[in-house]
Amino acid sequence: MLGGCTSPGKNMIPQGGSMTMSQIYQDETGSGSMGTNNTNANLANNQSNIRARLQNVSQINDSAYVSMGSDKVNTEFKRLPDPEVPIYIYPHFVRLNGQSYPKPGMTTEFFLYKRNHFALPNEIY
Repeated sequence: MLGGCTSPGKNMIPQGGSMTMSQIYQDETGSGSMGTNNTNANLANNQSNIRARLQNVSQINDSAYVSMGSDKVNTEFKRLPDPEVPIYIYPHFVRLNGQSYPKPGMTTEFFLYKRNHFALPNEIY
């Protein structure tokens, strides 16, 4: 037996009808027969309700069940020892398009290996 996506024999879309799309929309949104002042009052009431809900949401302490992805990666995949060599770059001038620009001194670090190595989750090192 072959089954598939079928619909009943009659047409599912209503035919005829006396309402226009704007009338249906106004009826569904509740703004059909109300005046403008009443609609504005409802809008202001809805906005204040939303603001009150947002304030309640911001007060929830979700730290017990929210975790950061970086925390999990750092705890499961430990970095293998790779000596970091600090280097100090003295202040100097950089020439660009015939002009000299001062470049401040800075400290940076580089690793002895070309890339970082990580231990497997249960690997002891």
